[in-house]
Amino acid sequence: MVKTYKKIVQYIEKKRGPIAFFAVLTLDDLIASTAIVMAADWVNKSNVFTQIDFLDDVLRKYLDNDELSTIMETRILSTDSDELRPYRCYNTDERILDPHINGFDLLEGYVVYSRYK
Repeated sequence: MVKTYKKIVQYIEKKRGPIAFFAVLTLDDLIASTAIVMAADWVNKSNVFTQIDFLDDVLRKYLDNDELSTIMETRILSTDSDELRPYRCYNTDERILDPHINGFDLLEGYVVYSRYK
């Protein structure tokens, strides 16, 4: 699954430009759903909904229906967003073990890409 998400990051960067952060979070809920968190310099308040639609289209291109059905939320942030601050301490390919981060209750998280460390 990690390889697939790395391909997703590469595709996004090819189509939109560099990203700053991309993580996949497994939420601690009854169905072990997934959240995607992404940040990029090219995301801003005026285009965030367009970028969410773009990310959803990319996910549909790379993930099968079973994988897609677990995704409960996609958060796309600008790089100056306060919501990004707790993620900046993580490296690429690092696991997020904090059980509570930015309103998410996690089983685990995985940082697919981070330019911050």
